[in-house]
Amino acid sequence: MDIAVMRMPTPDDNWSKVYEVIHETVNDWIGETKISAEPVRRGGDVSLMPTSDEMYDPETGDYVEPSTWDENDTFGELIVDGYTGNTIATYTSGMGFRSEGIREVLQDKVQDSIENLFLEINSIDSSRAVDFDFEPYLDDLYEMTVDVLYELTDLTLKSVLSTSGRKVK
Repeated sequence: MDIAVMRMPTPDDNWSKVYEVIHETVNDWIGETKISAEPVRRGGDVSLMPTSDEMYDPETGDYVEPSTWDENDTFGELIVDGYTGNTIATYTSGMGFRSEGIREVLQDKVQDSIENLFLEINSIDSSRAVDFDFEPYLDDLYEMTVDVLYELTDLTLKSVLSTSGRKVK
C-alpha cells in the first residue's frame, strides 16, 4: 500500500482495545505490592534492584506489611514509581541490573494496540502485521502512545478503570 494512502488513528476511531490494555494492567496491579528500585553496589557495578517497604524488626518481632496499589493511587504514580519486580541486565559498563518498570511494559502493550488500530483503520489484515513496515509511522504512533498514557496521569486508578474507549480530543 502507498504511504500517502495510510491514515493515522484519530479521536473519532474506536480506541476501546487500547484502553482495554490499560484497564487490564491497572486491574492486575490493584492489590499488588508496591515495588520500587533501590541502587545496590555489587563489585564494580551499581544495580537498581526491586524492593518494597515491607519491614521486620527481629528485636521486637514487629512486622510491617508492604504497601499495595489501591484505587486511590494515581495512574502517574503507578507508571512512574511502579516496578514489576523483574530485573533486566543492562550490559552497560558500571551498571549491572535494573528493575523493569510498569511503564515500560504498559507502554509496549499500548503501542502494540495502537499499531493494531492503525492496521485496522487502513484495512490491513492483522496476520500481515509482522511483515508490515511501521518505520515511516513509528514517531507518530509513539507520540500517540505517550499522549494516551499522559492524559490519564492525574487520574486515580479507579477513575482510569471507568474511562471509556474513546480518546480525548
